[in-house]
Amino acid sequence: MQRYGINTRCYEKEEEKGNGSLIIMIGEDLYKNVDNPDIENWINTTKSLSNMFISKGKKVFRMASDLSSHFLSQGLVEQ
Repeated sequence: MQRYGINTRCYEKEEEKGNGSLIIMIGEDLYKNVDNPDIENWINTTKSLSNMFISKGKKVFRMASDLSSHFLSQGLVEQ
């Protein structure tokens, strides 16, 4: 996003003068093993993030995945 001129830093971690409303994770953190994705980890991470945003008083939580950068780039269409 930053390569396209979108300043994500102002929405990221609160410690870095952001407001904490944006979290960017890489596929390896969510799925662990690309050949056998850890769906349970993905579900738990999603629940944890949702609870964190709710505790901050947020009413809306969106999660987006860029599967092309994690699975498709490695030829793992089925996953």
